[in-house]
Amino acid sequence: MLNFAKLKSGESRERTGKPQMKTNTTKLSASQEDYLETIVRLIRDKGAARVRDIAAHLSVAKPSVTVALRMLRKHKLVNYAPYELVTLTKRGEQAAERISRRHDALSAFFIEILDLDRAAAEANACRIEHAIGDLAMRKLSAFIDFMKTSEVPARNLAQGFREYYREQEEEPMSDPYASLPRAQKQQKNLQLEDKSCELS
Repeated sequence: MLNFAKLKSGESRERTGKPQMKTNTTKLSASQEDYLETIVRLIRDKGAARVRDIAAHLSVAKPSVTVALRMLRKHKLVNYAPYELVTLTKRGEQAAERISRRHDALSAFFIEILDLDRAAAEANACRIEHAIGDLAMRKLSAFIDFMKTSEVPARNLAQGFREYYREQEEEPMSDPYASLPRAQKQQKNLQLEDKSCELS
C-alpha cells in the first residue's frame, strides 16, 4: 500500500524519466500550508482573516497562530502585525491558491468519483494535499475534467464504479492468502500492516 507520509509535495523529479527544474520556492510544512489555505479561505468567505478566526478554523490556540504567522512572515508569505488583519503577500497568494486548488480537486475526486460523503472527502483531501506530487495532481485534475466533459462512454465510469463498489461491499471479503500455510499467511499479513498508509 502507498505510504503517503513518505511522499514529498512539489517533487523535483516526477515519474516521467526526466528531472524537472527546481523552483526557487520555500519548502513549507503541512501545518504552514494549512495556515495559508485557511487565510485565503477566510478572506474569500469573510473578507478578512483575523487571528481568532484562524485559531477557530484550525482548532488551535491563538498563541500558536501568532507563532505560525511570524514564521510565514519571515518567509514573506503573509503581512502580519499584532492586532491587525492578516493578509497574503503576492507570493503567499500564489502558494495559498495552489494549495486550495489541490484541496478542491481532491475533494471533488472523492465526492464525484469515489462517492464519499463530504466530511470524509474533506478529511482525506486535507491529508493528501500536502503529499501528492505536482504531476500527479495535474493528471488527477485533468481526469476529473475528463469525466465531467467527455462524450465517450468513459464518462459513465463514475456511476459504473459506484454500482460495482456497492456490489463488492455486499460480498464477504476474500482472503488472498487463504491457501497459504499458516506461518506464511501470518507473515504476509504482517507485511501488509507494515506497508499500511500513515496519513497523519
